[in-house]
Amino acid sequence: MPHVGARSIEEGLRAIADGLIQDEDEHAQALTDEIVPVMPDLGTNGERQIFLSCRANIRVVAGLLSQASERTRTTNTSGGSAPPPETLRYLGMLVHRSLDVESLLEGYRIGHAELWRRCTRVAFERVTEPTLLPAVLEEASEIVFRYINGAQRYLREEYAVERLAHLRWPTARKLDAVQELLQGGPAPHPAGLTELLGYDVSRRHLGFVVRVETGPEDPHAAAPAAMVAAERIGHFVPESGRPLTLPAGGDVTWMWLSPTTTLGAARRQTIAQLARAAKATVGIGEPGEGVEGFRDTHEQALEALDFALRTGEPTARYGEIALPSVLCARTDRAQRMKRWHLGALDADTPLAGRLRDTLRVLLQVHLNQREAARQLGLHPHTIAYRLQQIEAQLGHPVAERAADLHAALIIREVLG
Repeated sequence: MPHVGARSIEEGLRAIADGLIQDEDEHAQALTDEIVPVMPDLGTNGERQIFLSCRANIRVVAGLLSQASERTRTTNTSGGSAPPPETLRYLGMLVHRSLDVESLLEGYRIGHAELWRRCTRVAFERVTEPTLLPAVLEEASEIVFRYINGAQRYLREEYAVERLAHLRWPTARKLDAVQELLQGGPAPHPAGLTELLGYDVSRRHLGFVVRVETGPEDPHAAAPAAMVAAERIGHFVPESGRPLTLPAGGDVTWMWLSPTTTLGAARRQTIAQLARAAKATVGIGEPGEGVEGFRDTHEQALEALDFALRTGEPTARYGEIALPSVLCARTDRAQRMKRWHLGALDADTPLAGRLRDTLRVLLQVHLNQREAARQLGLHPHTIAYRLQQIEAQLGHPVAERAADLHAALIIREVLG
């Protein structure tokens, strides 16, 4: 709604602040969508950290705008606020992954441009006095630019401090060696790498990636919490020996184990319980041998973590989610495919739900109606009738597009 009756610059600035806060998630997502394409590929967790940082910066800017007065606008001409904890947490992620601070600053510049476009749009919607609008925009620009410039200076200095501390950290040499190995660099001699890491890279490996969600009040609490969660999980993997655990920046820990037995359902359930208790999300790879298996199981665990974050589950294992993960990697395309193949069966109605359940079982038993009836506890005539309804809704026999329909049902189960 328009902000009618703003009689001063202060009221106009507060009107902009109100508009930013009212739709802060929408604004934050728009900033994130602009920033992500120019950033290193940090996966779903990295994108979430960017979103949280954008939202927190919007709140800071809104606070500065709403609190501005004639006195503060004429006297506060330098400095600016420090970035919020969410941005510092994202900075820590970049430091631990040996990424350049310029990546973060470039994202800040792009986000700043989009934020200012949105401030301008809100001002035109809410400040209805034509003679007041230019002055409000000028003052808002001064406040926003001052904050962003100060935040960028702070981040550059903080990066230098954290990077130096990271390089002096005993774990840093291990992390740098693992980073080079994971990025496809020349594989060092296994014996030398084993000596450096304190972990035998020539053995069988099972990769884990553990992420812990913590509040914004302490941006430095997540890293140790993720390490503790990973170590606790490692104790419940049978006969795995000493694990290799490395902080990967921000709220993520990487872990490799060398299990001699399979990770059964009971252990998986225990790991899920530990993850819930620690407010953690855990991605689990599949076993791999030697240096190549060390890479593969880690990449699988990263993909499993992304999937678990999208679905809200505490754990995900690559072997169980590989197909759904590929199908849902591009949400917009996946949703379009699902809608096109399911048509009316995509509706959120009891009838559509029953027909989808029946279709799912029919596809699992290769359209064997008697077996589907047995599994669902229904009469074969009921299954035959439902199959007629399904094909009437689809406009074609199920057998013509069985694989596509199976994929569409998987997408719906994952994305809703």
